[in-house]
Amino acid sequence: MALNYFDFSPNFPRLIGQFKLIAGTAIQALFKKAYIKIFDLQEHGVILISVVREKNGKSIETYYLIYRDVIIAEAATETQMQRAIAPFFGKNGVVLLGVLEEIVNKPNLNELIYFLLRINESTKATDLNKFGIQVLFRGTTLHADDSLFIGNKNSQSFGLSTSTDPLRAIVYGIMSATESKTPGVLQMIIPSRLENVFLQSPNYAVHYELEVILNIRASDLQQLVIKQIPIPEVAKLAKKFFNLTEDLPTKIYKGTGEHLWLMEESLPFVNLDEAFIFYQELIKL
Repeated sequence: MALNYFDFSPNFPRLIGQFKLIAGTAIQALFKKAYIKIFDLQEHGVILISVVREKNGKSIETYYLIYRDVIIAEAATETQMQRAIAPFFGKNGVVLLGVLEEIVNKPNLNELIYFLLRINESTKATDLNKFGIQVLFRGTTLHADDSLFIGNKNSQSFGLSTSTDPLRAIVYGIMSATESKTPGVLQMIIPSRLENVFLQSPNYAVHYELEVILNIRASDLQQLVIKQIPIPEVAKLAKKFFNLTEDLPTKIYKGTGEHLWLMEESLPFVNLDEAFIFYQELIKL
């Protein structure tokens, strides 16, 4: 099978030649009976593949980002593809190998991201249980009178951001508290209790945020929160529970990019089982 060979550019891949796909390779086995275009990202074996399948007389194209024979991301259009691969590239197009290696070396994480990428507006919060997501975490802030911050314009319009990973939610709680100069809290929500709550499609950073966006107002969600704990307290507990080598910062300013460095390079990813065990410890407090 002869395949088109592309060079990846900031705009869109361009054809630079052809080569033969060796019979029996993992990629060929994965996409049998499909026309495949390969976009070479020219960094550490990272490739983008466009697969065209025939269905009901129509050609359907799907893009896959693959690293070491593992599907990292999937998209249905050029625009979605560019958003999907963005989290894996830093400034000047440098590949963030740490993120890719973390995903490849932890199959459960890869499967979780693959699941989160498929969430859309028709997905119910209660569907999360089918994949084993038993608890969600939300880092947010309180006003001076201890009333809950209702969310910024984006969260009010497009849904509330939560995460399957408590460390990532804590980072956002610290950042939110730093910017608003109000107390930060970590909230815990059980998806099985969110009857009639739908989700939103994930944003481009789902790969390192492990984000789940709830289509619900903050005031309504507050009544469904199982427990909320002050960020300074839960940050200390998280350091001990997850054996972190350093304290989590007490302040994080968004403009510095420190939150990205923490989530992409510094902090470990918390799997679903670890997250639920941590939740069980927190509700004892």
